[in-house]
Amino acid sequence: IAGMMGVPKEREKDFKRWSNATLGLQSGSIEADRMQTLMELGTYFAQLSAERRANPGSDLISALTRVSDTSEALTDQQIVGFCILLMIAGNETTTNLLSNLLDRLAGAPDDWAALRADPALLDRAIEESLRTDSPIQFVMRIARKDVEIGAAKIKSGDYMLAYLASANRDPEKWNDPANFELSRERERHVAFGHGVHHCIGAPLARLEAKSAMTALLTRFASAKHAKAEGERVMHGMLFGYQRLPLVFG
Repeated sequence: IAGMMGVPKEREKDFKRWSNATLGLQSGSIEADRMQTLMELGTYFAQLSAERRANPGSDLISALTRVSDTSEALTDQQIVGFCILLMIAGNETTTNLLSNLLDRLAGAPDDWAALRADPALLDRAIEESLRTDSPIQFVMRIARKDVEIGAAKIKSGDYMLAYLASANRDPEKWNDPANFELSRERERHVAFGHGVHHCIGAPLARLEAKSAMTALLTRFASAKHAKAEGERVMHGMLFGYQRLPLVFG
């Protein structure tokens, strides 16, 4: 994602550090270090967007400088906000998708063997992982009008959480919804959201996951959990692994 945005390769480690700070995933002291890192991040993207306005290229940030709503172009602040969103969405969510899928497959050797025997099943495995272990657990929304959902009364202007992970395990839509099943028919899930807010990076995330998994399945005959315990991402919105020790054979 850093390459697609036109960020120099030598700044890739900064990209991961900035992403972790934005989500509150960094280790060590929180507030002071995090605020300094976020200021560094904002300054960098502001400088980069100014450079792209003056000398546009074929990267995503250059494209943002050319985007306009009728006659009004995006402001520098809006571009910085988009850059931060793309940075996080372009790496953290796909990382979580991969770690969740590998965690499932490491505990299911028959599924690993089935995927090696029939690579066409990989698309189904990715979608089933997105459904059962949604990398983004919820999104925040503001109600545009009064509405009742079940016994809940929501007023126009209320903030609410749309829990994607719960919808993806709806027992009225799927049998044994918490189970990861390669044989399950692919039905639409909402891991990438829905409607006008459907994730713009969904095709890229699927492509990245498929590329990584194809390489692992081609190279290794098996995958299993190591003795050391994995460590989940400590963030309410995100679901994935900060650390997942595996043994490939």
